[in-house]
Amino acid sequence: MRTVHTILLSCLAVLLLAACNRDEVELSQTEQPTVITIGAGSRGIGDADGTAEDYYINSLRVLGYRTSNGTLAFNEMALGLPESTANGHEVEKIIDVLAGNFTIVFIANEHSDPALSKKLQDLKSYYANDPVIGNISYLKGQSFSHEAFDKSEDIPMVLIRENVTINADSTLIDPTVGSAPMFKWYVKMIRLGVRVDVRLSINDTRLADWQASGHANKIYFNNVPDRAYIFPGLNNSESMLPVDSKFITLDPGIAPGSPPKVGDANMFHYYRLILPESSNPDLIEAKAVTLKLMEGATPRTGPIKPGTGIGDKFGTNGYTVPRNHYIDAFVRVLETDVTIDAGIMPWQDIPIYIPEIEGPI
Repeated sequence: MRTVHTILLSCLAVLLLAACNRDEVELSQTEQPTVITIGAGSRGIGDADGTAEDYYINSLRVLGYRTSNGTLAFNEMALGLPESTANGHEVEKIIDVLAGNFTIVFIANEHSDPALSKKLQDLKSYYANDPVIGNISYLKGQSFSHEAFDKSEDIPMVLIRENVTINADSTLIDPTVGSAPMFKWYVKMIRLGVRVDVRLSINDTRLADWQASGHANKIYFNNVPDRAYIFPGLNNSESMLPVDSKFITLDPGIAPGSPPKVGDANMFHYYRLILPESSNPDLIEAKAVTLKLMEGATPRTGPIKPGTGIGDKFGTNGYTVPRNHYIDAFVRVLETDVTIDAGIMPWQDIPIYIPEIEGPI
């Protein structure tokens, strides 16, 4: 009997030890250092209406905020990116992270706004443990300046993924993709900006008045926000740029005063203005992005509203012009007014993710 009792106690001890060891393994995987492999590209790859400069990725920051309390867990920069991802391949980088469950925020081309870039870099050091600045709520209040959306700058891009599980074996699970662990995470960035191309039709009389105005060969955009927030859906219509501060001019290939003609109309082409997204959910037309042309001393204006263009793929959403969209505006200068057909569509139609599930190497 004593022998049986001893055997039972021994078995119980072994079971308890195994359970303890299992708990230690599980606990040891919580926020221990690990790495993940990311293949990052712009959603501009394959765009029908995009050009090479629309999808440059020259820097990429990866921020991880704990799902449990929103505090910052890691903040890493992918260095050594090529000058462009325009050749269609993904930029593959290994990033130092922690195991756990996180909201992951990818930010590309932050260098287009040096002030914001410094804030993001500071998060990596002495702000990381600050209860206010080290929380995801702080990041939600940060924005790119309108100056980052100049056509000469790399376009700011962002991607946000919630409830991402990173495992200690360098695999991860993104519920947006599925429940299977991935050894490589392919992500497609989303531009915070809007691209605008304008084609203008104007007859000889109106053209003469336009050229006499001192504003010849310029199209102005008013009610342009002075910022675009990192997180989508935040109303940026309360802070606007000064009137006439954003405009586009003729392509260099079209000489002023000698545009091509279609019938009695002079046809101008204005190419690639990059604007911050315009979030205006309150349906206030006075805050809609407005196109303006000066004819003599008379301004001719019209709002750009989603849903007004033929073939519009976005539909109507008040006067919001969402991030990562493309505006193809056809402007007719008539005898008494200006009409605007503004097709507002996604900058591309490819999926957000191109998942590639791989087994152990």
